[in-house]
Formats: sequence, structure tokens, C-alpha cells
Amino acid sequence: MKIALLTNDKYLFRKTEFELGEIAEITDTADEDTDVILCDLDSSPRNVKLPIRTINLSRTKRADAVELPYRSGELRAMISDDATSHTLKLSRSKRAAVLNGTVIQLTGHEYALLELLIAGGGELVSREKISNTIWGEVNDRLINLYVHYLREKLEFSGEKIIISSRGQGYGINKKYLGGNS
Repeated sequence: MKIALLTNDKYLFRKTEFELGEIAEITDTADEDTDVILCDLDSSPRNVKLPIRTINLSRTKRADAVELPYRSGELRAMISDDATSHTLKLSRSKRAAVLNGTVIQLTGHEYALLELLIAGGGELVSREKISNTIWGEVNDRLINLYVHYLREKLEFSGEKIIISSRGQGYGINKKYLGGNS
């Protein structure tokens, strides 16, 4: 994905590179290959006329702009939501999750847990089944720990991807099920 950030604010440019650099190439010019334009209304003198999705940024409260400084994950969520539908896939070759086009590296146990939850097809998988399948014995602490790790990695935009029900188990929010790649 290619994102053009039109701004004269060097701090904003570096912050955005840090926030979005792993999911997109960040440039300071927009062309026909650009997927999304981030336009700083406060410092960018450029007039954008390309038919590309534009997200306006501003330090003043405006209805048509994201308020600066933006919160961590806010732009990533907006861009990910726009770029693809909600999908969560597994990449066996990379031992990674692919969430809305973003590759997220996983450890072996995290991958095994996520694979089991996705295989559940959105239905809840019991804690006993999770524990026996992954560790060979019932171990509630490990389940809690690895569900926590997955949530930290997958739920950066704030939306619940891993659902839980006390006494029932864990599952994947059905709108994220996209299969394996």
C-alpha cells in the first residue's frame, strides 16, 4: 500500500512513518499509484485534485478532519478499514496472521491458538479443547496468557476480534473470518 502524507510538519511525517511504516510505503507526493492521501490542512499548501481517498488532518477542530495529534492506531484503523473488508487470515509459510492486509508475526503457540479459533468458524472453542490441543494438558493460565498476547497483537484498533464467554470458551468474531492463505 502506498500512502502520501502531504505536510510541511517533519514531526508529523516521522510519527506517521513510525505508525504506518509496517503496513504502507509513506511518501511526500501523491501520484496515480497512491492508495490513500493524508493531507495536513494546517501546513500543506498543496491542492489535492487526484481521485484518491483523502483523509484530512488538522490541529483545529474540524468535522472533515482527524484531529492532530492523532491517537496511536487511529490512522491505521481508518486505513485498514478502508483498504479491505474485515478479514483475518493465516499465512502458514510466514507463521503469521494477516489482518485487513497487515502481516502480524506470531509465535508458534500464538499461531496454533489462532488457527484453532479460526477453525472453529466463529463458534466458541472450549478452554479444555484449546488446552488439550495446544499444550496436551489443561492449563488455564497459559490460555489466558496467550489469548492476551493475541489480543495485544490483533486488536490494536480497539475492536474485539477474539470473543469470549465465561465458562464457554473463545472464538473469532465472525465478521473477521476470511480463511487461510
